[in-house]
Amino acid sequence: MDAPQFSRHNVSGLYSVAHLFQQGKRCGVYILEFGNGERYVGQAVDVVRRFGAHRRNLGDITFLEFSPCKPAELSDLEVRMIRQQRARGHQLRNIVHGLGPLGDSDLDPLVLPSEQHAWLTSPVEEPPADGVRADDDVQRHRHRAKYEQLRREPAFPLLAEILNWYVPVCLPQPARTERTFWALSALPGTNRTRQAHRLCTLSVNKMETFFLVVGEVDGERFFGGGVNLSLRTLTEQAGALSSLKRRHQHLSFARTAYESGGGDVVSITFTGIEAYFDLWDVPGAVDAARTMNLMLMRKGPTFQWRSHCYDLADWGFASESELATL
Repeated sequence: MDAPQFSRHNVSGLYSVAHLFQQGKRCGVYILEFGNGERYVGQAVDVVRRFGAHRRNLGDITFLEFSPCKPAELSDLEVRMIRQQRARGHQLRNIVHGLGPLGDSDLDPLVLPSEQHAWLTSPVEEPPADGVRADDDVQRHRHRAKYEQLRREPAFPLLAEILNWYVPVCLPQPARTERTFWALSALPGTNRTRQAHRLCTLSVNKMETFFLVVGEVDGERFFGGGVNLSLRTLTEQAGALSSLKRRHQHLSFARTAYESGGGDVVSITFTGIEAYFDLWDVPGAVDAARTMNLMLMRKGPTFQWRSHCYDLADWGFASESELATL
């Protein structure tokens, strides 16, 4: 591939860039620059149409750089430019940070890119309710027996409280995206042994991002679990993994090679209630959970939607008074 030739245009106040690019010469890779200095790298078969969509969704675009290329070269050039921009120290607004589809996503009509970015960069706090959940009586009934079995677990009240925090904090617009983009299974058979079994698993796209387990070792009951987070986001805020391992020896950190994670996954596992709460005190851990979940949602719907247990997910949306009944 020849060295790309980017033209740079001041597009402040423009709603269309049709006058800047001739018909037939609109296929290529573009770089948007925003008022706050952030950038966005993308590819388009028609940059004029793509710019119009970005203007509606993202708003504060000030400059547009564009390099034409053949359709077959789009993805390679896009990845090259992402790496170049990051190497030069530019903060990219790309939700997936170069690890997933940078153009249109099935998530975008449900949660606008501007909403995704605002959620990802907002302070971590309990977000407001995002609408009415879509229920499915047949699906709910299908998993009722496992849910009732799970309710009999001594650790269930703790599980419900954990879900009541994780779902609204770490998933974007959870009511809108439930079952289509994330799924919560009750008592899955994953990694079941004589000593331990999973209470629940939350899955996004092809990957589990959160799970809880109980078991028994030498006659002692234990509670534990794990999360999959964005390695880049975590280490940017908390430091290198080697340093994290020294500072948090009660937690286990490991890089993992999930295909859908694009090389940006760190798994953190824990044993004990105190260790669970300490996990979220690690600087950047919540941001890293959010980044991972959103990146995976942008890659596509959850593969585990048939396993979604509505009864269990109810606790992710429960009120304080409902939790008090446990």
